[in-house]
Amino acid sequence: MTNVEIISASAGTGKTYRLAELLLETIRSGKARPEAVVATTFTNKAAAELRERVRRRLLSAGLADEARRLGAARIGTVNGICGQLVGDFAFELGLPPDLRVLDETEAKVELDRALSNVLDDGRLRDLGDLKDRMVDLEWTDDVRAVLGRARENNLTSDQLRECADRSIATFADLLVPLEDEVSPESLRGELATALVKLLAAFPAPDDTTKLSKDVLDDCRIANDRIKNGGTLSWHKWLSLAGTEPGKKSRELFAPVKRVAERHCRSAQLRIDCHRTIRAVFGLAADALAVYAEHKANMGAIDFVDQEVLALEVLTKPELVERLRGSIDLVLVDEFQDTSPLQLAIFLALAELAPRSVWVGDQKQAIFGFRGTDPALMDAAITALLGADEPETLTTSYRSRRQLVALTSDVFVGPFGSRSIPETRVRIDASDPGTHVDLDPCLELWQLKSRNGDQDVAAIAAGVRDLVEGGRFRIRDRERDGESRVARAGDVAVLCRKNATCVALATELASLGVRASVERAGLFATPEARVLLAGLRLWADSSSVLSRAELARRIGYPEDASAWLEAALASSPVDPDGTASRPSTRSGGSRALALEIPSPARSRRSTRPPRRSGSGSCAGRGVMPGSGCRTSRRFARTWSDMEAWLRA
Repeated sequence: MTNVEIISASAGTGKTYRLAELLLETIRSGKARPEAVVATTFTNKAAAELRERVRRRLLSAGLADEARRLGAARIGTVNGICGQLVGDFAFELGLPPDLRVLDETEAKVELDRALSNVLDDGRLRDLGDLKDRMVDLEWTDDVRAVLGRARENNLTSDQLRECADRSIATFADLLVPLEDEVSPESLRGELATALVKLLAAFPAPDDTTKLSKDVLDDCRIANDRIKNGGTLSWHKWLSLAGTEPGKKSRELFAPVKRVAERHCRSAQLRIDCHRTIRAVFGLAADALAVYAEHKANMGAIDFVDQEVLALEVLTKPELVERLRGSIDLVLVDEFQDTSPLQLAIFLALAELAPRSVWVGDQKQAIFGFRGTDPALMDAAITALLGADEPETLTTSYRSRRQLVALTSDVFVGPFGSRSIPETRVRIDASDPGTHVDLDPCLELWQLKSRNGDQDVAAIAAGVRDLVEGGRFRIRDRERDGESRVARAGDVAVLCRKNATCVALATELASLGVRASVERAGLFATPEARVLLAGLRLWADSSSVLSRAELARRIGYPEDASAWLEAALASSPVDPDGTASRPSTRSGGSRALALEIPSPARSRRSTRPPRRSGSGSCAGRGVMPGSGCRTSRRFARTWSDMEAWLRA
C-alpha cells in the first residue's frame, strides 16, 4: 500500500502544527476537497483544535468557501468517525435509526451485569479455592482485561475459548518440564519436616535481628497451616524461598529455603495455573455472549460495536462503492495508540483515499493505551513502508537543549534494542541553550530516610528549599524564554501511588508550600452528591436511592450506619411482615420533601425480615469481587438495606 505516509513525531516536536499545515496545504492546492477529509484524533479537544486552526488559516488566505465546507469534514475521535459511518449506513446495516450508544460508564455497568449473570455458586467456589492458593489473583480484573482484549481484536466467544488452549500451551513453556515435576504430597511432607526441625532450633542463640524474627513468624504460620491440613498458598512458598534471616541464622534456615525453592517443580502449581487460565477465559467467553445478547435486547451498542460496524461498512463491496470518491484525504493522529480493530479500519479507509497520512510516536506504543501492541505497530510500519524510513520531526520546541540531549542519549540504546532506529529517537532542540544562568537540567537527590513516610518528608523539604531558596532558575515561556526564579507552580512530582501524592501534598502544605493533587472531580464531592440526589428526588419522588443518599449525607454525615438503623426503626411493618415504604409526600409544598431519619426518631420498632445472606453474588446485577464472601455483619446490614429500599 503506497498511499500511506507515516510521520514519526516525538513529544514536543510540533505534531499538531505539522498536521494542520499538511491539511491546509492539501486543501489550498485543490488536492483534497474540505468536505472529503477524514481525520481522527485522540480527543475531541484535539479534533476541535485542528479544525479551528485550519479554518482560521483558510479564512486568512481568503478561502472563505473552503473554510465553510470544512465544517462538513469528518474530523473527530475514532469512535466519533465510526459513529458517523454507522449512522450514515444504519439502514444498510439493518440497524434502527434511533440506535442507543452506551457511553463508557454505561457499558461497564452492563458488562459487569453480564459477568454477574454467568457466575454461579460452583464457579465462585472454584475461584475462591484458587484465590486461597494464589493470594495475588484478582480474577475480576483479569476477566475484564481478557474481555477488553477480545473485543479490541473483534473475537467471538468461541474464538476466545480457543485462546485458553493457546494461553495454556505458551504458559507451559515458562514452567519446568513435566518429567522434572514432583508430587505436591512429597513436597509438602519435605517442607513440614524441615519446618519442625527449624522451629526447634531457630533462631541462633545470639541472633536478635528483626529479619530473623520475621522469618520465624512466617515459618510458624506455615507450620500451623500444614499441621491443620490447610493449603499453603504459592505466595507463602515464594516468600519462604526468597526471604533471608539474620546472618547468624542462615545456616539453620537453609534446609527450609531449599525445599521452598522447589515449589516451581510442584505438579500442583501447573494444575492450579491451568485451572485459573480456563476459569478466566471461560468466564470472559460466557460474559461476552451474554453481553451481546443483553445489548441486542436493549437495542443498544457500545463504542467497540461502533468500530466493528464501521469496519463492516468499509468492507462491504456495495457500501465501499458508494463511499469511493467521497474521501480525498485520511489523517490519523496518535496512530501508535491503535488497537488491532482500529488498525483494520484505518487500512480500509486508506484503500478509499488517494492519500493517507498517519502521525504518531512509535516509542509511546510501549504504554499499551487502547489495547495497542508495540509489536503490532512495528509490523504495520514495516508492512507499509518496507525498507523506507518515515518522515521524522527532529526538533523539540518544548524543552531545554541540555534536557533534550539527555533524554536522547538515555533512550537511544533501549529503543534500539526494540528495533527502533536512532533516527526516530534522537531529536534536537529549538532552544539555543544560551542561558548561562540556568541550573543543570538534572540533579540527584539522596534522601536520608528509612521508610516511605520519611521519603515523603525528605522530598517535601527538598521542594521547599528549591522554591524558597531562590537558587533554581527556569525559562519562562510566557516571557520569550527569559529566566526567572522557580516557583512552586513550576514543580511537578511523580509518584507511583495516589496515596503517596496525597501524603506529599499534605506534607508540603505543612511546610507552607502550596500544592495541588488530582482529585475525583466536582461530582464526587459530598456537596455535589447531595445536590444530585436532591435533583433526582425532585425529578422522581419515588427514588428510594436518592432518599437514602440524602438521609446518609444530611441526617447522619458522621456515622456510616446510624442512618440505616434509624430508617429501619422508623419504618412501620405491614401485617405480612414486610416493611412499609416511608411516605415522601405530606401534601402541599412538601409533596417532594424527604423524610430524613433523625436521632429523635431512633426508637427501635420491629425490623423487616432479614435474608440469610448465604446466597451467592451472582444474578444481583452487581459485579461480585473476589471478596464476595463477606462477614456476617456486612451481609446482615446489606440485607436490611435491600429490604428497606425495596419497601
